[in-house]
Amino acid sequence: MMKPEKMDDNKCGNDLMNSFIDAEINMRTFSFCQNYNDKNNTLFEFDSQFKNEPSKNLTNGFGNNYTCDNADYVHNSHTETPGLFGLDNIYGQYLPYFIPWPYDPFFNPYLMNSAAILSGCMPEFGSNYNKEIFLPSLPQKTVSQNEVNNMLFESNLYDQKSYMNTNNSLMDILSLKNQVSYMDISKNQEGICTKMLIKLKEGKGNKLNLDDIKDHIETFAMDQYGSRFIQSKYEVAGEEEKNAAFILLLPHVNKLSQDVFGNYIIQNLFSSGNELQRSQLLDILSEDILELTLNQYGCRVLQKALEVGDSDDASFIYNGIKKDFLKCIIDLHGNHVVQKLICKISPEYHEEIVNILDKASTCYPLINLALHQYACRVIQIMIEKFKGTTKDYIMDKLQRHWKSLFIHEFGNYVAQKAFIYGTSVDQKYILISIRDDMLRFSRNKYASNVIEVCLDYGNPAQIEFLIIKVFEVNFYKLFYPMIEDQYGNYVIQKMIDKATSSLRKKFITLIRPMQNQLMKHCFYKNILLKCSGTH
Repeated sequence: MMKPEKMDDNKCGNDLMNSFIDAEINMRTFSFCQNYNDKNNTLFEFDSQFKNEPSKNLTNGFGNNYTCDNADYVHNSHTETPGLFGLDNIYGQYLPYFIPWPYDPFFNPYLMNSAAILSGCMPEFGSNYNKEIFLPSLPQKTVSQNEVNNMLFESNLYDQKSYMNTNNSLMDILSLKNQVSYMDISKNQEGICTKMLIKLKEGKGNKLNLDDIKDHIETFAMDQYGSRFIQSKYEVAGEEEKNAAFILLLPHVNKLSQDVFGNYIIQNLFSSGNELQRSQLLDILSEDILELTLNQYGCRVLQKALEVGDSDDASFIYNGIKKDFLKCIIDLHGNHVVQKLICKISPEYHEEIVNILDKASTCYPLINLALHQYACRVIQIMIEKFKGTTKDYIMDKLQRHWKSLFIHEFGNYVAQKAFIYGTSVDQKYILISIRDDMLRFSRNKYASNVIEVCLDYGNPAQIEFLIIKVFEVNFYKLFYPMIEDQYGNYVIQKMIDKATSSLRKKFITLIRPMQNQLMKHCFYKNILLKCSGTH
């Protein structure tokens, strides 16, 4: 995409397109509304600098009988309604807005059809930013035209200093990150908005529809009752009404994504939108992916985008956070986004993710992540989804730490996933680690869960490998202490459930002589019942 350039208005020439690419001109901002109706093309310039130089000034008024393909300029001045933006109503993109008349030049970010004037010459490409990305209802322009339009669009903004920071993307502008709003709702409109919200809260808003709140959609979206209203109406709306609401909500996507009530609406847009609309939403959010990932409400929007999107959407979000990937992994909200991302992203990115973890291992080893309250969830997903060398990397880094993981409140979940999704070699090391200290682990709140998972997911040989340990050690040194323990007795019960018939008989042989003594304690009763039921 082209960078904005300072240009000189002495190089207009006959080739307008090349002039706008190569020349150095002073940009003047105006609005160009293309609807292919000669009577309705409306042009406004918001700059008084050239008032006395008609040849250089596109005056406030209507471009009578002006067609988009005719490179010309307008002299007809009609100032009865200065400050009225004429927008493309034929395609239903936006409705007209009345705005304050400014003395200093500015640009309205809500108007998509925009270009610049060069010594009175009208470029022929003032339709829209990019048909494929933003406004599909407009005729498509060539790539070069889109690039030039985008360059001029942001050049105007940069020169007019309406924004503190403008990059080279129309979607950056739509993010409203640094927007200076010229469309404040009047006190009268605020009153109307308040009355409608009160009706909703009182349950009297049944007759309201989305069109009724179009001028207040941002306020409604950030209200508890207003948000529910928009969601309910959007779900049952027809395609045309949905598209109209979608366009109205676009300028507020960033703000609503981080709002306690507004985020549900943006999630809804992702869920019900088509592929193009989801692409538009992500493009608008592109500069704030990291901020959204770490935000309590924004993370939910990105999770929804990942749920309903494809691998390309996942890679788009990944590129927005990869420089701060570790920060996201250990974050209360960010870890949820990373989990969804790993589930959806193409496997070709797995190696890159592993490389990020490896580079960070000097200050944050993988075992630390596995023991972390939030990062442990991400490591579990990696164990589940990674294949080949990428999974081997994770498992190798955990290999020497199984026992630490078993007894840890968060690490034990990593150990469980490692057994379920690990190779037979990985499983062997885990089983050996458990068997070497069976009494300790069986009586530990967290490690006992790992043992039960091994018994649930192990093959017959692996199950027997664990159970035999109970019979190899003196009754009072292993079996009895396990039975009387609040966690160990559950391990014994699970062993009985999973044991072969011959091993169950061994359990009964051990327990039967102690039956009277064991019945006095509640922990033992379940074990006795297990044995009775399997005898």
